[in-house]
Amino acid sequence: MLNTIKQYLSVNLKPSRLAHTMNVADLARTLCEKHGIDGEKGYIAGLLHDCTKQKSTAEQLTLIENYNIILEYTVENMEPCLHADTGAEVAKDVFGIGDDIYDAIKYHTLGRKNMSDLEKIIYIADKCEVGRDSQLEKAPLWRKMAGENLDFALLDIITDNIAYLATKGARPHANTLELFSQLKLSTQKEV
Repeated sequence: MLNTIKQYLSVNLKPSRLAHTMNVADLARTLCEKHGIDGEKGYIAGLLHDCTKQKSTAEQLTLIENYNIILEYTVENMEPCLHADTGAEVAKDVFGIGDDIYDAIKYHTLGRKNMSDLEKIIYIADKCEVGRDSQLEKAPLWRKMAGENLDFALLDIITDNIAYLATKGARPHANTLELFSQLKLSTQKEV
């Protein structure tokens, strides 16, 4: 299956997106193994997390219609998140992935309350794979944090994301805010 996935990605992603995807998959496998999760699942979820990212908005909307996807947001406000929903459906339909990988792909942009560790890992790996080092100053720190504690890393990433959105006059999605609140409570108990 891995060869089939990689072939699909090489046809459907630009080289820069493919490099990002491979980095996410590698980091996800490493983090899974550090946290006692099947590394192969992390690798596959990492490979497929952006499998529809390069599709146009029109193509994304066609996938949404074809798969009868019910979005948790409006397309106008959250267009960059469409690939998470469509990617999860394509991964399930084309590659037969299980529910755990499906959810990791679906929630890698907005998150949600009560995320599984695999979901957290894909969210984190997407934000701090080594290719992000030149874009995000904290990427190396987040990788280190994630190796030690997924919740602390995720909370720091989301905190930065919320601050970034505020500079743009935007609010985070309700899923992200619920996850943020849950992480704040759980990490306070751990300190």
